[in-house]
Amino acid sequence: MKELRDRPDLAYTLSNLETLCIQCHNKEHGKEKNIVKKRCTIVDEERW
Repeated sequence: MKELRDRPDLAYTLSNLETLCIQCHNKEHGKEKNIVKKRCTIVDEERW
């Protein structure tokens, strides 16, 4: 696999694409820190 930053011309070439889950993608790119995502909650009822 060629990195996008190194070979942007291969961005949509099927032979250079790989499907990864978020955790595996982060490991692949050295982003293994514990990142906590905040979830946005929508409140339908009015709260005082």
